[in-house]
Amino acid sequence: MTSVTDQHGKPHGIDQDLRDHAVLLPHILLGALVIRLASAPFIAHAVDFGTFTAWGMRLAKIGPTNLWNDGYWCDYLPGYLYALWAAGELADLLPDCCRIVVFKLPNIAADVVTSLLILRVMPGGSTWKRNLIAAAYLINPAVLTNSTLWGQADSFHTAWMMGALALLVGRRPLTAATILGFACVVKPHTVVILPLVAIYVVLKGVRWWRIVLGILLMLTTSVAAFVPFNGGLSNITEFIVTRIDDTMAQYGYASVNAMNLWYRLGFNWAPDSHRAGGLVSLHQLGAAACVVCFVLILLRLVRSYRNKGDLALWESASLIFLTTFLLTTRAHERHVFPFFAMTLVVAASNRTAFIPYILVAMLNCVNLALSWLYILPGRQTAVLCPPTLGNLVCDLYLASLPIALLSFRRYRPPPNEEGEPTKSEENTETA
Repeated sequence: MTSVTDQHGKPHGIDQDLRDHAVLLPHILLGALVIRLASAPFIAHAVDFGTFTAWGMRLAKIGPTNLWNDGYWCDYLPGYLYALWAAGELADLLPDCCRIVVFKLPNIAADVVTSLLILRVMPGGSTWKRNLIAAAYLINPAVLTNSTLWGQADSFHTAWMMGALALLVGRRPLTAATILGFACVVKPHTVVILPLVAIYVVLKGVRWWRIVLGILLMLTTSVAAFVPFNGGLSNITEFIVTRIDDTMAQYGYASVNAMNLWYRLGFNWAPDSHRAGGLVSLHQLGAAACVVCFVLILLRLVRSYRNKGDLALWESASLIFLTTFLLTTRAHERHVFPFFAMTLVVAASNRTAFIPYILVAMLNCVNLALSWLYILPGRQTAVLCPPTLGNLVCDLYLASLPIALLSFRRYRPPPNEEGEPTKSEENTETA
């Protein structure tokens, strides 16, 4: 890559652009960290954060093998428990006043890591665009609320998934499989992107033996994460099944304050075993709706991969997580979180992707605020807000899926070193 000078002899072009980017990006990351560290000590979700703190301190005191002794309640899989364990060990060394910040550090760090991964996988572009993308994630109020104020684990989970997909795009499928295996034991709904990954590696031309080895590595990583909590390999299969069953059965409701299809239909905190018309349970209906949408999304991936390449992967992942949040039962208000990072990768090549990104961010902020109010005394009702507002939020959420599909149809190839499009100026795929 060569440097170009203007009429005054000063460098400009791509070299200067990268130098400016190297100067501006640390300021963005530092600003994001300062905002998070300054906000973290003053507020947290009393129920969730108190639970995480108790788990972390228990792990630091008695270790992972004894976590579930005496019927102790913990409905998380081992992935995030490792982060809480480390936070508990650190909190033991510091004054009690530091505890709230220490237990938020894994998610604060994950926000920064995710922004760097977004920059790593996005196609080339100008300095302003790259810094805009980084800032758009770090200052997203939904992201900030979830990780820094609420103190939830969704940012931590998203960082692992983004790492796995970034490695996959970077032609490192075996390492990607290992990371993906760990992501599965952070949040079990990681499994919704496994069919997408399987089809993508085939389209990418990954050799069959590497695919088989990748599957084995993913399974091995997932199983290995459970071993310290089981105290060895004895009865490991039974232990894993028990832990997954306990996690999945914890919230058997159509919606857990998620303002999606099921909230719109009046089933917030209603058991998803309820049978519509006495025939099919809500859980089965949600699963069937998701399967149909997933098949259509995967067919779209196959059709668009030839023109869009890796961008088709990020579009499909974004759509899958949005669909999962909107249609599946047992969704929480936070489960749309991975949509933000994956949609920003798309936005690097397609500015119209900012439309669903901003829309979902605004709606998620409302949903998070209403869910937070739910824990206040006298607020534990299935109706989070006046029906007019609730229906409006749900309708806009449901509309965000077709809006995202329409936005993703517009495709602008990334510029080359001269700043010109690599193909045509603009290409729109056939619906």
